[in-house]
Amino acid sequence: MAIAAAQTPDAKEYQSGVCPSEPPLEAAPGSRHWLEGSIDQKRVRMYLERGGAAVVGVLYDTEQWLPLILGGRWKEGGIVELNARSEGAPAGQLDGRMIPGGFTGSWKPQGKTAIEGGAVRLKSISQPNCGQLGGTVRRFHDPRWPVTFSYPGSWRLEAQADSLQLTCPDPSDMAYADFNIRVSQGSLANQGSQAGDFMRCAGTWRYGSSCDCDHLAATCEVAEVNHSDGITILAGDEQEWRVYCRNGGYVALGSGSDRLLLIDNLWVEFKGQGPPSELIGEIVKTVRRRP
Repeated sequence: MAIAAAQTPDAKEYQSGVCPSEPPLEAAPGSRHWLEGSIDQKRVRMYLERGGAAVVGVLYDTEQWLPLILGGRWKEGGIVELNARSEGAPAGQLDGRMIPGGFTGSWKPQGKTAIEGGAVRLKSISQPNCGQLGGTVRRFHDPRWPVTFSYPGSWRLEAQADSLQLTCPDPSDMAYADFNIRVSQGSLANQGSQAGDFMRCAGTWRYGSSCDCDHLAATCEVAEVNHSDGITILAGDEQEWRVYCRNGGYVALGSGSDRLLLIDNLWVEFKGQGPPSELIGEIVKTVRRRP
């Protein structure tokens, strides 16, 4: 995503279009850090982005994957002082120091959080790859769904009866709303010409946030249609994808991907935004009708 520079009253340049958005990051010096380790006995992952004397980031535990949004100050010697927020409410204080190969410090929670207080010991890691179906792969197979498919083994899958959510382990993506892959299912018998975000108008599948078959030219795009293994695959990527920070605030126009799979009288939709959405095409290639 492009980063725009804006002039402030003190003539310093700050980054805009990034999440978390507070505090604003100065243009330089800058650095980005992906870290993994523990707080007391809890396994966690963290992302920090420095911009001058400001730093923002995301922290989450690897059991519940509930992100805490971080923001604070970066001082001389790599000393970092961060406030944490969860859904906009204060969640705790993280103090520490960047050291060669990692981060050490202490965590003091506030209110109800999934991470109890304790010593912080993290090591530097490479940025997780959210756009490639490689390494360990798992197979989703559930008798309530008409298809099976493969997804990265490092991702978190949260399943409900008619919906799934796939989340990449990169904490930097978790600062943005909807930077994940969402899977839903339904029946054409129950919804007629409507299937997910797609609509069948006069025999042609269309899509759009406000698609209206009575005003096709203004509201609907024609879906690209392909076929594989007895499944009809509709693509609806060319739409407006608006990016928002998890704690609120519009960022910019971004990218996303939308695939609707038609299996007899049933449908399954794969939809997502940001870097994780780049994987949707690869996942759809692995889809098979459930025996």
